[in-house]
Amino acid sequence: MVEKIFYEEIILECSSKTLSIGDYYPTIFFDVKILEDNIDTSLKDEINPKPKLIINNKKEFIKALESYVKKGIDFYYNGDFSHDNVKSLIAYVLSNAANNDLVNPVSFLRLRESFLNENYELYNNLERNFLGYSGTMKLKKLSPMLEAPYSFALELNDEEHSYVLPNIIFGISDDTAYIYAIQNKFLENNPLRKKINRLLFKINDGFSSDDISSIFNAKDVSMSFVASIVTFIDYLKKIGIEKIIVPINLPIRYNSHYESFNRRINYAIIKYSDDEFNSYKEDLEKQNKAYDDNTIMKLVRTFYRVAMQGDVLKINKYPFECGSNLCMKINKYGSFNNDFLNELFNNSLKRK
Repeated sequence: MVEKIFYEEIILECSSKTLSIGDYYPTIFFDVKILEDNIDTSLKDEINPKPKLIINNKKEFIKALESYVKKGIDFYYNGDFSHDNVKSLIAYVLSNAANNDLVNPVSFLRLRESFLNENYELYNNLERNFLGYSGTMKLKKLSPMLEAPYSFALELNDEEHSYVLPNIIFGISDDTAYIYAIQNKFLENNPLRKKINRLLFKINDGFSSDDISSIFNAKDVSMSFVASIVTFIDYLKKIGIEKIIVPINLPIRYNSHYESFNRRINYAIIKYSDDEFNSYKEDLEKQNKAYDDNTIMKLVRTFYRVAMQGDVLKINKYPFECGSNLCMKINKYGSFNNDFLNELFNNSLKRK
């Protein structure tokens, strides 16, 4: 079934921008080149090129794809090997390929399968103190349409209110955590949130940077993002994870966002008056700009910031210069040049 769906549906629909999974129409579009079969769908659309998946050994690719789907069916769909579940797993996993993965899809699929091998929920609901507040580390299994299989978040509580630090979307393979995104959920502006946000400004104590680049400016980060990363690194350290890789360029996923933007614009032209449409388009363009910044550069800047504030993180490979990944090593004996961050980084955990 996997090979049939890939050849007869995924290749045709993703290259022609007609992908459908049941009643859903994801904006996951890419071209496919298979040397053995003399297939290259990009030749049909040279004006508007899409990301291209290159398969040099179709036998190994299909074998890796079938293995991933088999594992994914159990992990995400409780063993329901239906047509739509299989098709969704193929489309969504490929949508998370970085530039390097598109030309090395077999190793990419093996990596993604390995994300599903460990039951990290065993480490769920650990309690820790967070600057005098009760905190619970929560891991959740995510939908297959998201960037990685798990999210990590620290939920803080006082007697009346709760506050959740930004979620970290990740997968783990061997001794390496792959972090794909940090997301801020909509939160009620309650008194606890205000107190925590005031405390988080202590992250700035003693920090200085001469970097004037708007792209890599380590000052241009959210303190809540820094705090979330530091608590996550503390968690990784305690479960024996030594390395962090942040895949930076996911062209199919980013392209999907803009295809969705175009669909909404085309719908708005019909639905709204001229003034309403212009206002809608302006708001949507601002959202797109924020999406670009938050999903790519803000993520990079935040890790740069954490690395600059001590020797806990060592950057081994920088993105754009050395491929599509930001690669780092955790120094479990390291420390930060900031008492506040050290308190976040060295905290005991216990079962609830």
